[in-house]
This record gives sequence, C-alpha cells and structure tokens, in this order.
Amino acid sequence: MHFANLRWAATGADLAPWPKTVAWVARIEAIPALARLNHLAERSLTTRRTERPALYAEFDISLTETSLAGKGFSKGPLSV
Repeated sequence: MHFANLRWAATGADLAPWPKTVAWVARIEAIPALARLNHLAERSLTTRRTERPALYAEFDISLTETSLAGKGFSKGPLSV
C-alpha cells in the first residue's frame, strides 16, 4: 500500500536506482488480494463520497449504518 500511495501522490520519484525493489513491489502488488485492494483504493480516490456506497457494493463490501460510508458523520474518539 505504501508504494501505491507514493504513485498516487505523483511524487515523480526516480526509481531507476532500485530495480530489484521495483520488481519485488510489482510481484507483491500482483497478488490478487493486494491487487484488488489497490484497485479499490484507486477507484475510491476518484469517486465522490456520495457515490462510494455503490462502489463498495461493486466490490462486494457490505456497509452498515455506523460505518464511515453510512448516511452521516459521527465524531471520533479523539474529537474535541
């Protein structure tokens, strides 16, 4: 996920000095569970909040009324 975050941040980091690391990351990100998670995260970045419940349903992720994707917001435990 951290390498995906680096890509999504569009840092323009030069990865040429680390070809073995880049190859390892590519192999790890090709694992179906992580590939699915990264695909969901990429889609979430460009999906409006109001459209995310449909996106999660597309990925077979069930939501509850108390989830962050529910109908409203609630204060977290560190709210002041």
